[in-house]
Amino acid sequence: MDNVKDALQRAAALKKAGEYQGARDLFKSAADLGSIRGAVDYAVLAADIDLSSAIQTLQAATPQQPLEELEIARTLLLFTERAKRIERGLHPLFSIDTSDFGFKFATDELQRWRSAIKALPSLDLDSFCLYFQEGGRDRNVYGMVKKHVTGTVDFDIEVQKAGQDGPLRTPAIWLACDETYLAFANPLIASLKAFGPVDVVLEVMEPHELKSNYYGAYRFVRLAEWMAANNRPVWLMDVDAIANRSPAELFPLLDGHDVAFRGRPGRIEPWNQINASVVGFNNTAAGKTYLQTISWYIKRALERGNIAWGVDQVAMLCCVGACRPKINFLKPHHADYDYTESGIIWINGGPNKWHHLQPGAKDPDRQRFVDAFQKWMT
Repeated sequence: MDNVKDALQRAAALKKAGEYQGARDLFKSAADLGSIRGAVDYAVLAADIDLSSAIQTLQAATPQQPLEELEIARTLLLFTERAKRIERGLHPLFSIDTSDFGFKFATDELQRWRSAIKALPSLDLDSFCLYFQEGGRDRNVYGMVKKHVTGTVDFDIEVQKAGQDGPLRTPAIWLACDETYLAFANPLIASLKAFGPVDVVLEVMEPHELKSNYYGAYRFVRLAEWMAANNRPVWLMDVDAIANRSPAELFPLLDGHDVAFRGRPGRIEPWNQINASVVGFNNTAAGKTYLQTISWYIKRALERGNIAWGVDQVAMLCCVGACRPKINFLKPHHADYDYTESGIIWINGGPNKWHHLQPGAKDPDRQRFVDAFQKWMT
């Protein structure tokens, strides 16, 4: 057991330092010695490199406790669905239409996860995710977890009608952050403007005690106010992204559509069904209605005292069914997490998004993004 504990501690330290290969090796050695924690952490770090190895390691794990079984079952479900999508020629991380959510292929693993949840003596967050996957929509159920994003889920929507279609206009790009995130916003703006004229709006938000939870959600409120005043198509982007190609390549995606965003298949959580990193809103009546309803939802959450991290994506999910906008689903090169040459907007994702701001920090898995960021930072 001392060998397992030592391997896990060293692996965690390497992961924090951005030394992912060393962390993967140590997590795998702990998994081979019977560690459930090692198996799960190895799978999470290895899935993008060797999905087959990640799945095999999880399948070989022998959990002894109900919570261990739940963790293995959940992680195996996610990665098996991903592998089966790849086998069928579907992208593992991008939905293609409104039917392409949840778990369509990993049926045995879904049943194992369901059984693991039902074996628990008390409610777990997975219980609420299963309730969602099985079509549950009662706010009182989600509200049992008051101080977590689960408690923000509410499908009781008052659609905020936003008038008529606006005039045909070139979209703008809209960004919002606090002063701390200007370290990211300024390089993004420089990269956006490097490809030719483009209107970029940056709103620096006032300090708030809820910090990033507030800024990430309340930007939709400010954007809705901007849309009401300007009546113009707009692309909202996370300020910690970088433009690798002209953002104008995104603009035609709104032609004939009310909104464009990335859907996420094979995710269990309500707050991870729709991604808010890059979102286009057209100034059609339906596009403006959807944005105004998201704004209403977030203001309601704030009034209830529950602005948890991820409530922006909860709002997008809960409002989309009531508003029924015509959606164009983004493809991998539109919002690119792999930093490919064809990628238009490179997304700064993962737990180490601040890592490259630290002097001498290593981040080999994201080196192309780091190089681009440093180029535009200067």
